[in-house]
Amino acid sequence: MKIIVAPDKFKENLTSFELCAAIAEGISIVDDTIDIVQLPLADGGDGFVNVLGHYLKTTSVGCDTVDALGRPIVVHYGWSASAKTALIELASASGLAGIQPHERNPMLTSTYGTGLLMKDAIARGAKEIIIGIGGSATNDGGTGLLAALGYTFRNHRQEVVPPMGKNLGEIAEIIAPDQAVAIPIIVACDVDNPLLGVNGATHTYGAQKGADRLQIDELEKGMKQFAELLETFMGKPVSEMPGAGAAGGTGAGLMLLADVSLQKGIEIVFKHSDIRTHLKNTDLVITAEGTFDKQTMHGKALHALANEAAKMDVPVMAVCGAVAIEPACYTSSGFSFVASITDGPMSLEESKARAYELVRNKVIALVYLFKTMKQV
Repeated sequence: MKIIVAPDKFKENLTSFELCAAIAEGISIVDDTIDIVQLPLADGGDGFVNVLGHYLKTTSVGCDTVDALGRPIVVHYGWSASAKTALIELASASGLAGIQPHERNPMLTSTYGTGLLMKDAIARGAKEIIIGIGGSATNDGGTGLLAALGYTFRNHRQEVVPPMGKNLGEIAEIIAPDQAVAIPIIVACDVDNPLLGVNGATHTYGAQKGADRLQIDELEKGMKQFAELLETFMGKPVSEMPGAGAAGGTGAGLMLLADVSLQKGIEIVFKHSDIRTHLKNTDLVITAEGTFDKQTMHGKALHALANEAAKMDVPVMAVCGAVAIEPACYTSSGFSFVASITDGPMSLEESKARAYELVRNKVIALVYLFKTMKQV
C-alpha cells in the first residue's frame, strides 16, 4: 500500500514538515510496511519559501534589509546555486507579522525591504526569482519594491515621492532605471482581487492592515490615480487583471518589470514536488490544515490537492484543527473524509499544545478505517 502525506500547515502551531512527521508516525504505527511519500505543501503565503526550498534544495542566505516601516532587519531567503534561483517571501521583510498591532498603518508601510531582497539576489547572479506575496502589511502598489530596484517616482514639482501608501496620489511621473530587471520573476499569488473597487486591494485588505474608514477612502483614491499613471506608462491595462490587488497592489506594480508571471503558489509547489507523478499508483492521500472551512473550497492548497487526486481516483482524507463545513460540501469536492483532531470538548490552548499527538492519533484511527474499508 502507498500513501501520500501532503499537508499544509497548522498556522502558528505546526509546520507542514511537522505535520508530515506526525501523519507518517501514525501510519507506521498501524502498518510499518506501508510506503509513505511525504510531500509538504504551501501556497504563496507563510512557509512558501521553506516548502519550495525543500524541493529545490536551496540554502539560506541572510540579507540586510528593512521591515515594512523602514526599520533595519536581517531576513533570509532561499538560494539555489546550481539553478541560480532565489526564493523570496514578501512577508519576511514587508509582512504584517513583523509589525506590532498598534503599529499597523498601510498609509506608512512600504514594500521597499522586499525590493532590497530582490536586489541582493540579482547581485548574487540570480537568473530567476520566485516570490510569494502573501501576508503583506502594505498598500503601496509595489512602489517600495520598485524603488529598491531603481525606479524613481516624482510629483508635479519634480520632487522624489517616498514610496508608501499615503503618497500614491502624489506620484505624477514614473522613471525607469537605466538597467531594468530582465530576469524572469515568478510571482506566487493566491488571490484574484483586482487592483481597485470593492473587491480590490484597499477595500478587501486595508482594514486588516490597520486602516480606518477614512484612510481606506484616501488609499483607494491614491491607488486609482497611481493605476492610471501605471497603465499610461506601460501602455496596457493592469488594474482589472486577476491578482493585481495582491499584497496591496504589488501584483500590479510588479508588472512594470520586463518578465513577470503571476501563478498560484500551490501550482508552483505541485510542479517542483512532482506530486502528479507521485499520485500514480497511490492508494490514499492524507492531508491537513488548521481550519477546514468554506475558504478551503476556493482554491486553497487542500482543494487543489483534492482536485488533482480526483483525476486519478485517489481518495483524500484530511486531518484538521477545526472543521467548519458540512460533509456534503467537502465530499463533492473530492474529499472522502475530513476529521477534526479533537473528539470532544477541548480548549484551543490545549489542542495547540497537543497538536502533534492529536494528529498522530487521529491518523491512526483513519488508517485503520481505510484498511478495513479496503478489505470489505
